[in-house]
This record gives sequence, C-alpha cells and structure tokens, in this order.
Amino acid sequence: MKRYLRASVCLTDTEQKVLFVCENDDDYWILPGGGVEDGESCIEAASRELKEELGLDMKIEQLEFHQVIENFYENNGIPIHEINFIFKTNVEKDISFYLEHGIRRALIWVPITELHTLKIMPNIVINAILGKTTNYIASFN
Repeated sequence: MKRYLRASVCLTDTEQKVLFVCENDDDYWILPGGGVEDGESCIEAASRELKEELGLDMKIEQLEFHQVIENFYENNGIPIHEINFIFKTNVEKDISFYLEHGIRRALIWVPITELHTLKIMPNIVINAILGKTTNYIASFN
C-alpha cells in the first residue's frame, strides 16, 4: 500500500463560494493542494501549493487548520492510503486560470449550497467543508 501525505486548502470568497480544481481532463474536482515534500510541514506545503497552482502568495499565518481526512482508495490498481490536512482561508482576489509547468487546470467557484452537484474527490470533503464532521474523518472506498 502506498502512503500519500497531502495538504489542501479550502478557499472561500466573499460570496461563500469554494474554489475547486480539475487537472488534465480528470472527471472530478479537488481542493487546491498537493503532496507534502520531505522536510516540509503540512502548512508549508499548503502555502507552496497555492503559489504553484494558483499564483497566490499566501503566508502560513493566513491559513487556518480545518480538518484531517484519511482516505483509502485505489489508483490504477494500486492501493493508496492518503492523509489529507485541510486548511482554510478567505480570498478576495479573482482567480480564474493559472498554468503550472504545462498542467492543464480548470478552476470553478461553487456556492457552498451546491457542493453536492459536483463530483468532488474524495466525496467526504463536502461534509468537511460544511462542518458536518469532527476534525478527523476517514473514508474507505
């Protein structure tokens, strides 16, 4: 089983919409974020990923811990154990497109009341955003 440590950020705007990312024609949406590098804390990774993926210069002091999601799934037949630290922050800057190293990335702002209309991965992120969970949740797919 492969272990994957991820840091994500729930970005909300002034209209209570949440930003989601879809990369390289995937059929699902995720919170912005990515893998935690060696020697890097989860909050440092979240800040770095916002810069790399969205061009946002967000200091770690601007990020608030929100939740940890433990997710078990398969990717191309390989079992994955993902631990995802989710942080949250508000943004006023309009973010519509940013290209990182040739990665095609679609961005969408979704009203909190319409989160269930999207295919969001992992799906338990919806309950995390809505505050319908404790600070730790697990999903076994």
